[in-house]
Amino acid sequence: MFRDNLKEQIEYKGMIIKELAAKTGISKRTIDTYVDSRAVIPNAEIAVKLAEALNAIPREYLPALEAMIHSGAMAFAAISSFR
Repeated sequence: MFRDNLKEQIEYKGMIIKELAAKTGISKRTIDTYVDSRAVIPNAEIAVKLAEALNAIPREYLPALEAMIHSGAMAFAAISSFR
């Protein structure tokens, strides 16, 4: 589940949500909706920003992910694993 994986990565990196918000430009309130009981799933562009900030995507995958975003692809299962 995206929420659990995101929480795990934030803890693993020793970050707090406020730091992740500052690093990504995504508001703390928005990130809270991804990790709390609401478990909102972000769009692909935001998911990539979160993963990049957490260094959770190998650099060689970024061009392909950016192409998916720009092509309008909405399905983004890879980000759910974060590992």
